[in-house]
Amino acid sequence: IVIDEPSQALLSGADVVVAGQTKQTVNGRADFQLVQGTHDILVSKAGFQAGTATVSLQANKDVTIQIRPIAPVKHTLTFVVTESAGAPVQGATVSVGGQTQQTTSAGIASLVLTAATYTYTISTGGQFATVTNTINLNQDTILSVTLSKAVLRLTVRTLDQNNQAIDGVSVQVGGTTQLTVGGQTIFNVPRGSTLVQASRPGFSSAQTTLDVQQDTTIT
Repeated sequence: IVIDEPSQALLSGADVVVAGQTKQTVNGRADFQLVQGTHDILVSKAGFQAGTATVSLQANKDVTIQIRPIAPVKHTLTFVVTESAGAPVQGATVSVGGQTQQTTSAGIASLVLTAATYTYTISTGGQFATVTNTINLNQDTILSVTLSKAVLRLTVRTLDQNNQAIDGVSVQVGGTTQLTVGGQTIFNVPRGSTLVQASRPGFSSAQTTLDVQQDTTIT
């Protein structure tokens, strides 16, 4: 009779080896026909430590062997989260294996997990682009992750005093210069403050600073 030691539950599917015979337990039990004498018993089951016993058999007899589950192997997974310039990102939310932790002022989050393959996600509420990836955790691991600024769509429209679209206006945003076509041009910009400058011969120049937190259109 094979029992799970912690729960005292009967274990089915355990392999029992006695006198060269192997049987699997059903509802915790495996029956053998053996000659009288001393016999060694070996019990094994995936996910459990092996169990052994020696029995002196003189008549019909039940032998109970208790086996313990193998403790899962755990490792520490440490994330070091930085932005592209190398500065640590504080307050990023790291989610992996059902656990969630925020990075410290040093950009670090450490979690203890059972050895396995995991999908992790690092998010910042929109300040940076969310990162999702997988890792096969089979040892203590330090994982460096670089976040990129979230990219937003900035549409710049150019109109004259009569609200008519003006083509060929030179618009500069974040070091990139484009000409308007159909009275507008579109930039991909990071979330945050950005300077917009517009000029064209024959017209007065204009500039403004925007705090871009979502896709935005300005005129």
